[in-house]
Amino acid sequence: MPPKGNHLMTLANTAHTHLESPTGASPADVLRDGVGPGVVTGFAAAVAMWCVWFVTHLPAIRMDSAAAGPFILLAFIATTASLLRGTSRAPLLAGVVAGLTAAAVNLLLLGSNLVETPEGATPEQAAEFAQLRPEAPLIVAGFAALLTLLGAGAGWCAGVTSRQTTRSAGASGRWIARFGIVSCVAIAPLLFIGGLVTSTESGMAVPDWPGTYGTNMFLYPVGLMAHPRIFLEHTHRLFGSLVGLTTLALLVGALATRVGVAAKLMTAFLFLSVCVQGVLGGVRVTENLEVLAMLHGISGQAVFAIAVACAVMLRRGFRDAAPLPSDSKLRRARPFAIATLICLLIQLAFGAMYRHLGSSHALISHVVFSLVVTAVAAITGMSLLAREDEDRRALGESLDKGLKHLGVWIASCVGFQFLLGWLALALVMKAGDRGEVPTADELHVAEPVPLAEALSTTIHQANGALLLALCVAAAMWTVRLARRQGAKRPRAATPA
Repeated sequence: MPPKGNHLMTLANTAHTHLESPTGASPADVLRDGVGPGVVTGFAAAVAMWCVWFVTHLPAIRMDSAAAGPFILLAFIATTASLLRGTSRAPLLAGVVAGLTAAAVNLLLLGSNLVETPEGATPEQAAEFAQLRPEAPLIVAGFAALLTLLGAGAGWCAGVTSRQTTRSAGASGRWIARFGIVSCVAIAPLLFIGGLVTSTESGMAVPDWPGTYGTNMFLYPVGLMAHPRIFLEHTHRLFGSLVGLTTLALLVGALATRVGVAAKLMTAFLFLSVCVQGVLGGVRVTENLEVLAMLHGISGQAVFAIAVACAVMLRRGFRDAAPLPSDSKLRRARPFAIATLICLLIQLAFGAMYRHLGSSHALISHVVFSLVVTAVAAITGMSLLAREDEDRRALGESLDKGLKHLGVWIASCVGFQFLLGWLALALVMKAGDRGEVPTADELHVAEPVPLAEALSTTIHQANGALLLALCVAAAMWTVRLARRQGAKRPRAATPA
C-alpha cells in the first residue's frame, strides 16, 4: 500500500493536470476549453436552480430561503459536475466560470430576496418600500463567492473522476451545440408556467408592465407573491427574462464561433423572436386584449420551435450530414414530417383560439382536426423507423440510433397527447364558461380554477409543445438527409 503522502501528491498532480493545458495546447486553448464550457454549464445550472426555486416557492409549498437554499445549491452542484465530467480539458477553470456565470444569471432572481417587506404589506404597497436591504451587497458577494467555490469543487471532482482527461481542440466546438440545447431547456419551463398562467386565469394578476405593482420587476419582494395568480404571472415574467438573457448569450457565442452563416442568422432570429414575444406579452397586459393573449400563446410555441431548429443547426453532425441514396426508404419520411409540422401549427392555432377567446367553433375544429394530426404524426414516427441496411450504413450508428429514438418519441408523444386532449376536454366541458380573466383589483373575489382542470390543460399544452419540437427536428433532419445527391456539401467548420 503506497504511503499516504504519495497518494495526496498523486491527487494534487491530477488536479494540476486538469487545470493546466495538456501538452501542446496554448493558453488560448485552455481559456477556450475552460471559458466556453463554463459559460454554457453556468447557464444550464442556473436554469436548474430556477426550476427548483419555482417548485419550492409555489404558494402551496412556500419554503423559506433557509429551507429551499440547500435544494437550489444541490441542483447547481449536480448540473455542473455532470456536464463537466469528461468534456473539458480544464474542468477546474470551467467550474469556476460556471459558478460566476450562474451567480450573474441568478441576480435576476436573487433581487426578490434583497428587498425588505414590512409585515402586513399588500402587493399594491410594493412601490412604497422597494428599498434594498443594507446588507444586500454582502449577500450578492457571498452568493457569488459560494457558487464560485462550489463550481470549482464540482469541476475538480469532474476532472479527477473522469476517465478521459483530454479532448482534441475541436471538441470545444461541441459547446456551442450544447448551448443550443440549453436554450431549448430554458424555454421549456417558461412555456409550462405560461400554460399555468392561462389555465388558472392569471394573465391580468399584475396590472402593469414592465414593472410589477410599480416596482422594478427584479426587486419585487418574494413575500408579496403569496397569491397564486400573482406568483404565476410574476414568475412567468422572470423566466421570460432568463430566456432572453440565455438566447442573447447564445447569439454572442454563435457569432464568436465558426459555425455556418445560416446558424448565425437563426440564432439572431431566435433572440429577436424572444424580444418580440416579451413585448407582445407586456402589451397584452397594458391593453388587456384577449387577441394579444392568443397571439402571445401561439408565438410562444413558435419561439420554442425556432429554438429547436437553432439547436439542430448548431450541431456539426447536421452540417456535415451526407444525403441518403435516392432509393432510401427514409426519404419517404420527409413529406410526412413536413405535413405533421404544418398540421401541428394549425392545431395550435385552434387550441389557442379556444383557450383565449372561448370560441366554440375553434374547439370543435380542434377536436376534429386532432384525428388528422394523430394519424399524420403516427405515420411520421413509423417512417423514421423504416429503413434498410444501406440506410444504417449511410447514416452511421449514432445518427441511425438518434432518428430511431426520434421516431419512437413522436409516436409515443402523439398518442399521449390524444389521450390528454380528451381528458382536458371532459374537465373543461364540465367546468363551463368562466367568463373574462379577472384583473388585479378583482383577485379577492375571483374563484380559483380547479387544480385538476388547470393541470390537465397545462400538461396537454406542454406535451403539444414537446410534440412540436420533435416534429421540427424530424422535419429538419429528413429534409437535410433527403436533399438531392451531388449537392454541394458544406465545408466542415472548425470551431473557434
